[in-house]
Amino acid sequence: MKNKRVRNKKIFYNVVIIFNILLIVGLILYYGYRLVYFYQLEHQKPKAIKYVHEKIKASNELVSEGDGLYLDDKNQVFYFKGKVLNNYLYYSGKMWRVIKINQDGSMVLILNDVISALTYGSSSKYQDSSLRGYLNTITNQPFTGIFEQTLNDKNQYLKKTSICIDQISNIEDITCDKKVTLDFVGLLNLSDYQLSGGKNGYLNHHISYYTATTDNHDRLYYVHSKGGVTLTDDYKEHNYGVRPTITLKKNISYISGDGTETNPYIIEPKEEKTMIYIGNYVSYSGYTWKVISKDDQTYKLATSSLLTDKTGQVYMRNYATKNNLYQVKTYGSLAYYLNTNWYRTLIDKSLIVDGTWYTGNYQINGVTDYKNIYTDSISAKVGLLHVGELYSLELPNTWLMTTVNEDDDMVYSVDQNGKYFSDMIDSEHGIRPAIYITNQIQIVSGTGVLSDPYVIGGM
Repeated sequence: MKNKRVRNKKIFYNVVIIFNILLIVGLILYYGYRLVYFYQLEHQKPKAIKYVHEKIKASNELVSEGDGLYLDDKNQVFYFKGKVLNNYLYYSGKMWRVIKINQDGSMVLILNDVISALTYGSSSKYQDSSLRGYLNTITNQPFTGIFEQTLNDKNQYLKKTSICIDQISNIEDITCDKKVTLDFVGLLNLSDYQLSGGKNGYLNHHISYYTATTDNHDRLYYVHSKGGVTLTDDYKEHNYGVRPTITLKKNISYISGDGTETNPYIIEPKEEKTMIYIGNYVSYSGYTWKVISKDDQTYKLATSSLLTDKTGQVYMRNYATKNNLYQVKTYGSLAYYLNTNWYRTLIDKSLIVDGTWYTGNYQINGVTDYKNIYTDSISAKVGLLHVGELYSLELPNTWLMTTVNEDDDMVYSVDQNGKYFSDMIDSEHGIRPAIYITNQIQIVSGTGVLSDPYVIGGM
């Protein structure tokens, strides 16, 4: 009996010991696993950034007040608000600002600067406006897509941009419930300007420009020079700034950059062969030029600064003495001066070709429309920029070559505030010559920016 109790006691102790051993082993395995798991979790390698929308979200901590990147929980949209300095993106030779990242990863961008200024058209509805044709190529309509043609590989990088068509009667109640999606290029929606912080945000450039939003009285909202928003009904005659918007697709690769102005996000790979894009700068024949447009055979260039006299002062002169036409054979006119006296001073003329210069009146039969300018033209070696042309507002106090109409002696210029202004032909303004050169050229050096323009020569 005693031996039986001893044996049972040993069995009990052995069971307890085995249970404790198993418990200890289990605890070691459990906590060892947790230790390894959380160590690996804390020290895991950062997720590889593939797309630019991922880079932006990873590089910005979300904020709920002040300047920075916000999240709209309801619509799952990320948007920049306030005086942000890290939402710059470089595409097609142009600097853009990232407005927002949509739920699907696509991104809405706006051009950093006003590209031109024009009348809006006969209707305040964006889809029916003349300005839509300026921005986008419209089937069977000539001289459309002026801006769209400057964008690289549109089908690869862009999706169509949505325009809000809600009629906003109360600036305190801005909605975007109804949308139309027609083209690659659009204009700023009032709702997006509100998201950015309005006059206290990065979209306030102290320059007036259009939005795509209307009220219920056929009036159009625009951002004025102080950053506030107001309505206008004179968009048929008055020129407001044009600041295009585009939408990047969701699967656009991130290549480099931190989003600052000096190091913007880069999404286009460096090409094996250097290409000259609209907006680049080139050095040729003793001048630095900006590329205004290009086609299959030529580049159109305009000087990056106004002509100066022997003392280094800006050379001011009248447009003509007889009429407002650009006539290269009329002695004493600006057209004659540029095509004879100034042209002879050029060091190298080998790349310059005769160009087509559009000289139609901006206003025909009481209708002011950019397409009117293309109804007449001349051929010459040297010309000027015209109303509505890209980058034509860059240099203040400059003559253009667009006339208002046939019945007066007035020609458009750029005033001191960077706006179009029709002035008498005997007034004095600075000169920004433009030329066409053949595209059969080679790039000798440079990076294409103003401080380091492409140096070009013949092939």
